[in-house]
Amino acid sequence: MRKKAISMILAAALGSALLAGCSSTPKETTAAATEAATTAEEKKEESKAEETKAEEKKEEAAGNDMLSGETGDIAKPGDGKGQKVVLTKGNPGLKSIMVGLGWDVNAFDTGADFDLDAAAFMLGANGKCPTEKEFIFYGNLKHASESVIHMGDNLTGEGEGDDEQIMIDLSKVPANIERIAFTVTIYDAEARRQNFGQVSNSYIRLVDESNEMELIHYDLGEDFSIETAVVVGELYRHNGEWKFNAIGSGFQGGLAALCGHYGIEVA
Repeated sequence: MRKKAISMILAAALGSALLAGCSSTPKETTAAATEAATTAEEKKEESKAEETKAEEKKEEAAGNDMLSGETGDIAKPGDGKGQKVVLTKGNPGLKSIMVGLGWDVNAFDTGADFDLDAAAFMLGANGKCPTEKEFIFYGNLKHASESVIHMGDNLTGEGEGDDEQIMIDLSKVPANIERIAFTVTIYDAEARRQNFGQVSNSYIRLVDESNEMELIHYDLGEDFSIETAVVVGELYRHNGEWKFNAIGSGFQGGLAALCGHYGIEVA
């Protein structure tokens, strides 16, 4: 009986040791895995932060002048395409912007009057209009949010100053809209044998509606020939700020080509 009792005690002790060993191993493994995952996540966040800083430095190094809300200096994109200008960083109160577009028609006799049309495409993260309602032009003058309002079609382009204007309220731009592209097209260009090679002095300018101060004035130049549509520039969000990008890219195919580019189906 004594031997049997000792054997039972030893067996119980051995079982307890085995259970203790088994229960401690998973805890240690789990702790190590958690620590490794935390370290990896921290490194990932640090990498993202470094990429953001690098992007900001890259844009600042591009030689763009930044609008100063204190001095009211005009930001001048200069001669090159792709110039980017920060609008709201130095002017946090900026809300309402008038986008003016202008042009002159050279002395060409094509047998028909020139009719140039300005438009705005409100774009999502994929660079496309979410619906056709985000295409603001002479046939759809106002977005439902009232963040983008076209002031009407100028059929002749005659007179001084802006030929057409588009009003922007930054505070009302829907959250799913990241860019607003501004374009100019020649109406019925193919039938009228017209193109942007016959247009000169084209420009886009942005004006702060609160004080009528011109923020940006960008001249497109006269590098176009057979194009019938031009993406002049765009407003876009970046790290919580609104910026302007001077583009000046030409398209053949007129308004239909632009609509296809921005995801709008044309019948």
